[in-house]
Amino acid sequence: MLIAQSIGYAQNNLFEAPNLYCVRNFTSTSIVLAWQKPAVASCFVAYDVYYKPENGTFSLLFSLNNANKTDTTINHPNPGQTGYFYMTQRGSCNSSSTTKIYSDTLDSRLSFPSVEIKKVSVVNNQIELQWIPDAYKEIKGYLIYSNKTTNNQFNTPIDTVFGNMVGTYIDTKVNVNDSQYSYKIRTLMTCDPDGAITLDNQIHTSAQLRVTNVNKCVASAGLEWKKYIFEDRDVLSYEVQTRTASTTFQSVDTLENSVTNYAVRNVAPQEFTFVRLKINLLNGEIAYSNEVSFFSETPIPIEKDYIRWITVNADSSVSIEYMKDTNAVLKTPINLETTTKINSFQRAGSSYYSQNAIHLLFEDKSINPNADAYFYRIEYRDDCNNELYSDTVQTLHIAATENTNNVAQINWKGFNIPNIDFVNYQLYKITNDLTSDTVLMHTYSTQDVQKETDNKLFDTKNLDLNNVCYFIVANYYHLNDQQPRTLLQSRSNVFCKSPTPKFFIPNAFVPEGYNKTIKPFLLFAIDKDYEWIVFNRWNQVVFKTNDINAAWDGYYKGEIAPFDSYTFVATYTGKDNITYKEKGTFLLVR
Repeated sequence: MLIAQSIGYAQNNLFEAPNLYCVRNFTSTSIVLAWQKPAVASCFVAYDVYYKPENGTFSLLFSLNNANKTDTTINHPNPGQTGYFYMTQRGSCNSSSTTKIYSDTLDSRLSFPSVEIKKVSVVNNQIELQWIPDAYKEIKGYLIYSNKTTNNQFNTPIDTVFGNMVGTYIDTKVNVNDSQYSYKIRTLMTCDPDGAITLDNQIHTSAQLRVTNVNKCVASAGLEWKKYIFEDRDVLSYEVQTRTASTTFQSVDTLENSVTNYAVRNVAPQEFTFVRLKINLLNGEIAYSNEVSFFSETPIPIEKDYIRWITVNADSSVSIEYMKDTNAVLKTPINLETTTKINSFQRAGSSYYSQNAIHLLFEDKSINPNADAYFYRIEYRDDCNNELYSDTVQTLHIAATENTNNVAQINWKGFNIPNIDFVNYQLYKITNDLTSDTVLMHTYSTQDVQKETDNKLFDTKNLDLNNVCYFIVANYYHLNDQQPRTLLQSRSNVFCKSPTPKFFIPNAFVPEGYNKTIKPFLLFAIDKDYEWIVFNRWNQVVFKTNDINAAWDGYYKGEIAPFDSYTFVATYTGKDNITYKEKGTFLLVR
């Protein structure tokens, strides 16, 4: 405290007061005063020392007439109590000035309280230490101690801060992500090297935050921290704060003071997320932990996979070519699913029989492609074990029905492959399963045509005809293929139609005439389970044979049978492997 007041004697206005910098209790009954001599001391007469008790007024305590003296020990005017002292210089020079300059006022404290730390916070990845400064003039600064740089002993200061009203220190020599840091502060006194230091139960220790794991599959990261130590008490709460490179910190959750771990969820994908703890202290202060970051990697989306090709093979199996997304990570197994109804997929009886870095080839032998058009899709899992599916494709299915007059109605359906450039359909007809007898019936430039009529289903002049078959081929380019693209072909099933057998028999014969015998004439039948029986009017069997080429010559029991009408029953098997039965009558003429 600097005091200026008027006095009743003359002095040189160039006089300066001595710099009183130390008032210290030496013993319980004595006090040491120390000062610096004034720079201007002309006409020196004496140093005057003034004193006042805690609840009193200043009065001259004593004078010293030795200009070179810089300290003195006196008896405490009021032992056990705090008193206040100041000094001034008195001179003998004549002057018109009546202004007298006083030194700072110091008190004789019995002891100095320890420095009260407000908080230890992390700012810009450096420790910021804050405390409550002391206005006492005898304090010329503060000594800073750290547990980590002095092996937890707090016996060697790491730095000095000058000025009694300074209350902030930045520790730039620590790695805030490496450890926790505790601090003590000692007052740096002008006349006492052992100023008061922070007590052990008042130490503040920074919180240390770290990332334990990053789970890209649920867009989260685990956090763990060592708790902030606030004197001998706990903090009020922890707030988890996050930001990205383009945003500021925002609190996402408030946690109880006992919590030491947390999972940050729903983080921004494919960029860095920064996290820190906001620590709410009991003294109303706010501290922060170190700042950690992690890259919020998410599963690579599977976008470039596709089923390129599907076809029905000659052995009635189905082949599917699946092109993988080479940017994504797929977990095995990769399974094929099939269905005839789009909402009821089930595991196909198949496995991939060939693969490389680009594609998988599947073969399904568990279905009957003649029964229907089948849907297929690929089931797989990404590197986060999410169950995913490819696009859906469908086989090309063909069937034919026989109308009257040897006319066939051919129909096809299916053939669904997304993202293609359709070229045409080609309809083929095969006779007797012979490749040499395969004929291209028609080419269709549109995918909308799905039927055709064959006006000559069977060649009735060809007695060796076993069946007639149809299949259709879809020609297309897949637009996901790289240029130049290859023309792809998806074949349908091969649908075969066996000719319906025809039964002919004359309505009469003359055993002694031109047509001496009679027998059925069969077209498109086979020699299997054949039987022909002839009955007379009394239902007696007059002829019976299992030989498809045998004829009745009209004789019964060694004689020509009488002129009459006879009935017959014929059982035979067609080339379609179906058993037929015919009944009828004919005349025997004599």
